[in-house]
Amino acid sequence: MFHTTLAGTGFTIDPQYPYTEKLFEGYKTEERGAKIRVSREEIERERTPEQDWPMGYLESLAIYRKICEQLVSENVLLFHSSAIEFEKKAILFTGPSGTGKTTQTRNWKKVFHDQVRILNGDKPLVKVEPDAVTVFGTPYAGKEGYQTNASAPVRCIVILKQAKENKVVRLSSKEAFPVLLSQTFKPVDSAAVVKTLNLVQTLSQVPIYRLECNLSLDAVKVLLQALQEDQI
Repeated sequence: MFHTTLAGTGFTIDPQYPYTEKLFEGYKTEERGAKIRVSREEIERERTPEQDWPMGYLESLAIYRKICEQLVSENVLLFHSSAIEFEKKAILFTGPSGTGKTTQTRNWKKVFHDQVRILNGDKPLVKVEPDAVTVFGTPYAGKEGYQTNASAPVRCIVILKQAKENKVVRLSSKEAFPVLLSQTFKPVDSAAVVKTLNLVQTLSQVPIYRLECNLSLDAVKVLLQALQEDQI
């Protein structure tokens, strides 16, 4: 059993397998919180026909699912994205799998080196409040393992679309909402579902862009120019 703090909320995690505690190295704290333990049945629900993952890994997924269910009440969402910090603010890259979140993250790091800090490469937490949106790193960071136990105010969200040429389009909140919702963890509890919809609606008020991009470093320059022109 160990204690951790994610997006400002404390949890006490009681895993059955050592994988989860190892995963949370760097995120352990002394702050006690709601106890998180999952059953064998909940672990097995994480299994897919395509992959025969070890039980410890599956347990870690079930634990994160339960954590995210509880965090909705704290105005916190799991938002499937890659989050980088640049000039003390965060840029979130999102979109369906395979659209280039990891590529854009790496490219920003290649261009700006130590000026860019990768907060999370896959499953960060986003706290949504009326006057502020903040992203938090988590140990759940995808196969590359890009993560930092830190947070930053969100500068913008960038929806990625593969294309031959690099182009940036500013989206309205109405245009962005369905995409943001599709990349957000969906809780089971009906009240939490309603709360999630409201939080995503608020999230859609931050500057949202669609970046049509290829794999070149030029995509970094095109996006940064658009942000500077909008003074974002």
